[in-house]
Amino acid sequence: PTVKLSNGVIMPRIGFGTAGLGCERSHRAVLEALLVGYRHIDTAQANEWYCEEAVGRAILESGVPREELFLVSKQHPRDHGWERTTRMFHNTLSNLHTDHMDLFLLHYPRCWGTLCQGTPPAGTWKDAWRALEDMVQQKRVRAIGVSNFSPEELDELMEYAHIKPTVVQSHSDPLISNSRLQQRAEAHGLVYTAYSSLGTQHGYDRPNPVLTNPVINEVHGHLARSMAT
Repeated sequence: PTVKLSNGVIMPRIGFGTAGLGCERSHRAVLEALLVGYRHIDTAQANEWYCEEAVGRAILESGVPREELFLVSKQHPRDHGWERTTRMFHNTLSNLHTDHMDLFLLHYPRCWGTLCQGTPPAGTWKDAWRALEDMVQQKRVRAIGVSNFSPEELDELMEYAHIKPTVVQSHSDPLISNSRLQQRAEAHGLVYTAYSSLGTQHGYDRPNPVLTNPVINEVHGHLARSMAT
């Protein structure tokens, strides 16, 4: 199944996320995902959780033609600012062995906690967005969007953008739906995509509250389906 973005780009509805796997597991998992039919692959520049290089290696080894793939990556907020966003975007192209991205997102609107240790960002998400607009004009990316923006930040972006976002991504699962952001995305004509839809965002140090939820367990028992489906 596919969905048409507001700029006409066709995106597979189901993507394969690569957060939290580490480099070796990312390589194996993406290679297997491509071999069984996945074509929408989601990664990011945040080395804390992702490994673009391993994803790129798996893509090369799979032999899947580039035109069949829908590649997504995300810019780390420590690189907000026009120059650093541009430089790191081209680094992503190199890591994934491609000359263009199908979708590229701002991963977060700003730094928080320990997310951006070291050199502070040279600019804001607005400067980064201008860099992504330049990448669209240079045909280096087919569609752009954001991840982890609030409804209010999304409204601000819609006012600011010369080239509008097409996709909004955030955490959403049966226990935390993020419905306000979904509704705001729909109001703006944007496609909403969910990550951690099976509950991995809740952490690995305790039982997954989605997959152990008694109501979900009861439903999957009645339907004779796995918890994931």
